[in-house]
Amino acid sequence: MNLSSESISIGLFMTFGGSLKTWKEASIIDRELALYKEHAKNGVRTTIISYGGPEEVEIAAEYDFIEVLFNQTGLHYRLYALLLPLIHRNKLSQLDFFKTNQLYGAHIASRCAFFFSKPLGIRQGYSHFENRTRESGEGSSTSIAALKYEKKYLSCSHCNIFTTQEMVNNVYQRHGSNLGENFIVPNFIDPLIWSLPYCQNTVSDLFHFVYFGRLSPEKNLKNLFYACQDLSVKITIIGDGPQKSELEELSRNLRLDISFKGKCSQPEIVQFLTKADGFVFPSLYEGHPKALIEAMAFGIPILTTNSPGIMNEVSDGVSAIVVGQSIEALRQGVQKMISMSTDERMMLGINARNKSLKKYAVSEVAAREREIIYQTVRHYRKQG
Repeated sequence: MNLSSESISIGLFMTFGGSLKTWKEASIIDRELALYKEHAKNGVRTTIISYGGPEEVEIAAEYDFIEVLFNQTGLHYRLYALLLPLIHRNKLSQLDFFKTNQLYGAHIASRCAFFFSKPLGIRQGYSHFENRTRESGEGSSTSIAALKYEKKYLSCSHCNIFTTQEMVNNVYQRHGSNLGENFIVPNFIDPLIWSLPYCQNTVSDLFHFVYFGRLSPEKNLKNLFYACQDLSVKITIIGDGPQKSELEELSRNLRLDISFKGKCSQPEIVQFLTKADGFVFPSLYEGHPKALIEAMAFGIPILTTNSPGIMNEVSDGVSAIVVGQSIEALRQGVQKMISMSTDERMMLGINARNKSLKKYAVSEVAAREREIIYQTVRHYRKQG
């Protein structure tokens, strides 16, 4: 049987408790669904298993390449999750392959895969264990639980999909090689949104940076703010998160020229980048940073840090200015970016753009994932 020429169907299990509504409110729904739009063009139909309510139907209606299964009963989401295989048994039994959007939620997907005898792929776009450990501390009950959860579900899947080799290596170090088969499928960019190249056309006494992403401690924005004190810069901050109020207060106290724009769609982000001199990304750590590879694809000059998950994507002085995470290092990076000529900065952007568009176009990434799905389904059926 040549599966690549056959229409197959996948069930995408959202992160535990997640929904299309959550994605829409975060202004990331178009980005998250771009992969499945590409799949649909190539005969792979997607049904999304959501924890949202009836509003999911209206949202899904805007995307004719997906179906959605939702909490139509109005049950508490934990009880709904427990009964999910029964509630959606008719549809789930007809699907060919189950996949998680992230690791957390694999307990539901795994149970459904067992119940309906379907092959299961576990995807980790970021490390659930490493993030919980950084938040709660090494050796904490949360960290230990996350470690056990990771081992259990990566071991019982038919394939595991990671966004970087670094993540795979770290998993091997933690658990050895006794896991499911592991593959790398990176995050992606949609060239339709990011293909219009950046062209610096601003003239201002202030160097204008844009940041877009989550407003949380690991993004290191507080150090960036202190680094910019008394420098001729202004910053546009796009996004939301637990640090928003604290960052707004710090900006006022330091008398910085910073504007907070909240959540924005990708086309809106492009418009802000078009009016800026550079993109700044001062994270302490990343998995495979979507915001970074999108800014790279746009070709805007980038100032970033030599942090895990970032250094695999950029080279200092070639495709970005790369500095340390401290206040002083970031300050030196800002000053260096300001002191460069327009041509020097534009060359950084061109080099970054060429790499990102070549490696991370959604069509290429989707083709890689389909290859893994076909291979896994074919192998599972042979075993059955």
